[in-house]
Amino acid sequence: MNITKVRDNSWGTGSRENDSGVNKDLADARVKVKALAREKSFKTLQETIAETQVWLDSYPEKSLNYRRIRKEGKVLLDELKISWEAEICKLDKNEEDANFLNQEKLIKEGLLMQTKDTLKEAVHQDKLIALISEQPIFAEALRGQVKAFVANRFSGLSFESDHDQTDDVTKGILTRMEQGRDFSPETVAWRGAKAMYLEQLKEICDKKLRGQTLTSQDAHKRFKQINDNLNRYETSLFK
Repeated sequence: MNITKVRDNSWGTGSRENDSGVNKDLADARVKVKALAREKSFKTLQETIAETQVWLDSYPEKSLNYRRIRKEGKVLLDELKISWEAEICKLDKNEEDANFLNQEKLIKEGLLMQTKDTLKEAVHQDKLIALISEQPIFAEALRGQVKAFVANRFSGLSFESDHDQTDDVTKGILTRMEQGRDFSPETVAWRGAKAMYLEQLKEICDKKLRGQTLTSQDAHKRFKQINDNLNRYETSLFK
């Protein structure tokens, strides 16, 4: 019985020793694993540190390059802004000049048309004056109407006057008209007749030059007031 117990104790002791060895091995393995992990972790950290340091060492150059690019870009942008503003100014100036040119064109066109019309009218007036100068003056027209009036005054009657008063009557009328201080109704009427004659003569010649149609009625309008006066003042004119 004692022997058996001793054996049992020895077996138990051996088993404990074996268990202790295994545990030790496991512990050693864990230590090694931890050591390897720490070593790997240290290596990773060292690599991170090294990479980070390399990046930080390259930062100044990279930053300088970015600043250089930004500075160059800003300079270029400023130049573009200046150039842009200059172009805008040119466009504004161009538009202003174009508007001024268009306004000046309108003015020149108006001036050209006005000048042409003025020249045309001046030429027309010169021709009108020349044509009027070719027509009988008032004294001649008056004498002609007086002569016609005298001829028709008692035409066809047995007591028709043989005395031609044309020159006397004409001279009397013209002399009366020349009296500057004579403002009697009859004298004023004869002055009006002269003004109407000249006005109608001008109108007739103007129509002729402009190619307008003239009638005998138009032509005889210039004599209307002369004949009206001859009829109105007949008794005072013919003695």
